[in-house]
Amino acid sequence: NPTTGKLYTSGNAQLDAILGSMASSFGINGTTSLRKVYDWVATFTYSSMNLYPSGSWQSWSIPYAIQMYNNRTGNCYRYASLTCWFARALGFEAKVISGQVLVVGGWAAHSWVEVSLNGGTYIIDTQQHAKPANSGRDFFMRTYDTAPLYYRKI
Repeated sequence: NPTTGKLYTSGNAQLDAILGSMASSFGINGTTSLRKVYDWVATFTYSSMNLYPSGSWQSWSIPYAIQMYNNRTGNCYRYASLTCWFARALGFEAKVISGQVLVVGGWAAHSWVEVSLNGGTYIIDTQQHAKPANSGRDFFMRTYDTAPLYYRKI
């Protein structure tokens, strides 16, 4: 995590090159840099596609992160993947979560980033931040209890 200075790489040459090339844009200033990533990724366009990935998050998050970066569009799984790998590159202990979020009409499939920091667990939901309907709502480094939506892991 940022307090130990340990940086993570994905092990994928293409993704690691993307992360490295963007490092100067965000700096290495802990949550300040992570907030810049969150705001930047949220400028990408939402597009529903491949709603339900299979396998562990590590297996699909690398290609999804690359797709999101290259196309500047994607669904929640792609928003979460790119945000997660940038968080890890900044030294945060982060992972992509597949689960559900409570919306009008019931629970809907969704994905977000979970960050462990200083004994706490925090949500970063870049795709929700990107939605115009959520203007003014903060989905950055929120606990499950203080998040603007109800989340559940599946």
